[in-house]
Amino acid sequence: MKYTILFLFLLGCAGDQLPKYALVNNLRVLGLKAATPEISPGGTIGVVSALVLDPDGGGRTITYEWVGCLETTTSSTTRYTCENATDRVSLGSGSSSTGGVVTIPATALDNFSTSRAFNGINYIVAVTVTAGSETIRAFKRIVISTNPTKNSNPTISGIIRAGATLANGNSMGTATDLTADISNASYETYTYKDSGGTSQTSQEDILITWFYTEGSMDVSRTFGRNHLNHWIPPTTKQRTNVTLAIVINDGRGGIDWQSVNLQ
Repeated sequence: MKYTILFLFLLGCAGDQLPKYALVNNLRVLGLKAATPEISPGGTIGVVSALVLDPDGGGRTITYEWVGCLETTTSSTTRYTCENATDRVSLGSGSSSTGGVVTIPATALDNFSTSRAFNGINYIVAVTVTAGSETIRAFKRIVISTNPTKNSNPTISGIIRAGATLANGNSMGTATDLTADISNASYETYTYKDSGGTSQTSQEDILITWFYTEGSMDVSRTFGRNHLNHWIPPTTKQRTNVTLAIVINDGRGGIDWQSVNLQ
């Protein structure tokens, strides 16, 4: 069995050259998104969904097993999978790419300082994805905090080419610039406590990761307000469809994506 653990850290600098990372040619989890990326103690974590590509799978069945646990209750070797966590709970299994909901104990932050509780601790939602003989794991951190202003997911509404939003079934066309259509509201201003317990204010920036199953991109990641990339389609397709996917991350647990299948 091919077995991989995938850590969904979107690390790196704007414009770095990582073609092997951006090119998706096997079973991959590109992102996990929580309907509620930050909640209060006693609150309910909404549905967590997965963006999974399997370009060479030929439409094979993909199954998911979802579990959850508080990160603070797990050991350093199992913290990302919830294995052996005493508070591990099942969040569903089957062919759905979405995990179930879970209610956080109202006492989850009782043993933490005021500043730590304000900045939050993490709840882990982990998923095991299986297709054929391949199995991969991914995890999502969801923040539990007393901050009255909760983080929300950024929003990307589409992938734009030549002024029009790409749709499934569109032609690949020729080499072209692509734009990630990200809302201005995605760049949220937020408050946190510094090491001395003093409130500080900052603004989110957006990390944009560009994925494709064939062809090439100028860069695999852009950052901030740089929503532009250049895509070169393959000269000859190897598959029926070529998939483009853009995943955006606000650095605080908020995430969104758009994907499109081109012919």
